[in-house]
Amino acid sequence: MTIFAVTYTYVDDERRLSALRPARYAWFQELEASGRLLASGQLSGEGMPQGLLLLEAADAGEAARLLDDDPFEVEGVVTQRLIGRWHATLGTWAGRS
Repeated sequence: MTIFAVTYTYVDDERRLSALRPARYAWFQELEASGRLLASGQLSGEGMPQGLLLLEAADAGEAARLLDDDPFEVEGVVTQRLIGRWHATLGTWAGRS
């Protein structure tokens, strides 16, 4: 399996995002239980709300198919999703990509 880093940018609508978070967290828990989701979290700073995921998949196409089931994606609050192979050189995941 290969590790992929995924960055998301979301609509700037906290009320809408908050309403979808319980479904999204349940989806995250399923991905984590399957061993696919390694980490997830919000990115803070200036600009639009953003998030970062690290997940394992056979290839970028499989990663994209997994992410198509994200409740944020399904409900249209994702404005940008970038998927890239992550080459971990140090740390817990080094050598797994």
